[in-house]
Amino acid sequence: MAAYKLISADSHIVEPPDMYTSRIEPKFRDRAPRLEQRATPTGRPYDAWCIDGLQVGTLGAVIQAGQRFEDPSHIDFLGVWDDVRKAAYDPHAMIKENEIDGVWGACLQPSQGLFWYRIPESELLSAICRVYNDWITDFCTPYPDRLKGPCSCISGRTGGASLDVSSP
Repeated sequence: MAAYKLISADSHIVEPPDMYTSRIEPKFRDRAPRLEQRATPTGRPYDAWCIDGLQVGTLGAVIQAGQRFEDPSHIDFLGVWDDVRKAAYDPHAMIKENEIDGVWGACLQPSQGLFWYRIPESELLSAICRVYNDWITDFCTPYPDRLKGPCSCISGRTGGASLDVSSP
C-alpha cells in the first residue's frame, strides 16, 4: 500500500500588522494598508485594516479558522491581533501545527489580501501585491518543499505553486 502525504490546498495565512508598512515602496508608505485598533460604540476593541484612514476590513473573520459554529450568527467579525495563532504568520509554527494535524504540506492563500482587488488605484494596488508576493515567498523559504504560496496577487516574485511530495 502506498504512503500518501496529506496536502492542504486552501490554507490561509494572516498578514502581520506591519507587513505592508514595513515593506512597501517609500512613495506608498503613508497609504499602505495598516492594522489600526478601533472600538465599537460600546467600547469593545478590535483591529481593522485601513487604507488612507478608511476601514477596509476587520481582523476577526480571518482568525476563526478551525472553529465550529452551530449557528452562523455567532461568527464574530471583530478581533484583535493578540488572538491570531502564531501558525498563521510564522512558518515554523505552521509546520508544527500541520504535523500535529497530519498535514505534510500546504498551498497558502492570503486572508485580507484577497480583498485588495477593490483598490481602484492601479499603481497602489500593484505595490501592495508586490509586498504580499515577496512576503509569502519569504514565508515559504524555510520549507520550500512543504509550503507554497502561489502569487495570489499580481506582480512580484513567486515561490512556485507545485509541491514535491516525493521527498519525506
